Amino acid sequence: MIYMTRPGPAVASEPAPLSRSLGVLAKRLGAGGPGVLSVVFSKWDTVVGEAVAAHVQPKLIEGETLVVTADHPAWATQARRIAPQVMARLAEMCDPEPAPKNMRITVKA
Repeated sequence: MIYMTRPGPAVASEPAPLSRSLGVLAKRLGAGGPGVLSVVFSKWDTVVGEAVAAHVQPKLIEGETLVVTADHPAWATQARRIAPQVMARLAEMCDPEPAPKNMRITVKA
């Protein structure tokens, strides 16, 4: 198992699991907790459906905004159309952690 020291004052005798340290770091960066990251990045096809997930992928979380990239302008339009349902589904699946509230869609160049 890989360990990383806990955030804050260095305490060599008390290593923290990397997963917990990454969760703390993600929260500090405004990206949500490990549960939110897991839902957004590991269960994306469940959130949006396999057809959409094949063309629209989550890229990052900036504070309360989920940034996704579509592979074609038509899929970006589809993502904009379903954004309210996606945000509601994320809130449901991430509960009790706060999910992103907004979605910004970009098109892959």
